Amino acid sequence: MPEKKIIKMEKINKSYHKDKETLHILNDVSLEVREGEFLAILGPSGSGKSTLMNIIGCMDIFDSGKYFLNGISIAEKNEKQLTDIRNQEIGFIFQKYHLIPTYTVLQNIVMPLLLRGMSMEEAVEHCMDTIRLLGLDQRLKHKPAELSGGQQQRVAIARALVGKPTILLADEPTGNVKKV
Repeated sequence: MPEKKIIKMEKINKSYHKDKETLHILNDVSLEVREGEFLAILGPSGSGKSTLMNIIGCMDIFDSGKYFLNGISIAEKNEKQLTDIRNQEIGFIFQKYHLIPTYTVLQNIVMPLLLRGMSMEEAVEHCMDTIRLLGLDQRLKHKPAELSGGQQQRVAIARALVGKPTILLADEPTGNVKKV
């Protein structure tokens, strides 16, 4: 049995308008990713890698083309539905961490699970193996400002992994991480 298509994009286009100039970022991009596959998007700075990743992650919209995630047309979804898709299906590891500065390490990691309706106790239990694996168990009560860049990135990685996403999107995920 062939693997399921997780992502199918057909002729995706995306432009940005600044002043009187139109910047064409993505031009007729088509790709397919099947269950279990890994995809690396490489290119020089400004070539549209992050824009494509944001469209794949339902964080940005495209101008034209077709995008199917698990066979569902993304163009037909409203913002609430896209939010649910991001929470249930997609894990993000951003280059800039995006940790909530007033939350502890533990609160940052469990937040996606709490949004899914888990209790704090269930979420913590669900996360502990990942927290230990990433060497964060001694830092759970610390806030992001009290961590090194590498520790902050490991918190972001843990947060992305704990929901067991269908798709994991990573924008230079290990740039600041040292071996634990």
